Amino acid sequence: MRLWSIFVLLLALMHASYGHADAPLPGRLGLDSEQSRELAGIEASYRKEFAALRQAYNRESRALRRARLANDSAEVARLTIVTDGQREQLAGMRQAQDLRIAALLRPDQQARFAAYVQERQQMVGSSRDERLFE
Repeated sequence: MRLWSIFVLLLALMHASYGHADAPLPGRLGLDSEQSRELAGIEASYRKEFAALRQAYNRESRALRRARLANDSAEVARLTIVTDGQREQLAGMRQAQDLRIAALLRPDQQARFAAYVQERQQMVGSSRDERLFE
């Protein structure tokens, strides 16, 4: 009985912590089924290209760190240009996706989406670290 109570408590805590930027966007914004379908299409259209570019950015960033450790100024200069360009591309893709999402929302949903974007900008983590776009 005690083990069951602990399990239920853990489930409740997990569910309560699921209400922020990790919550599914359709539910968070109150999208209808048509909007949800359109959102899924928008996200799918960016996902593959964004992931590939992010992977390339991460690879070049690691190379840049190694070049800095090796004091290789020529390689640092080259890789800085590359990573800056990739960062700008990633930011542009994120902005374009956000604009497309905002365009399909009603005014009340747009306010919730703006709050979501603001929350997302405060997040830190491997796949959401917005410091990349600064």
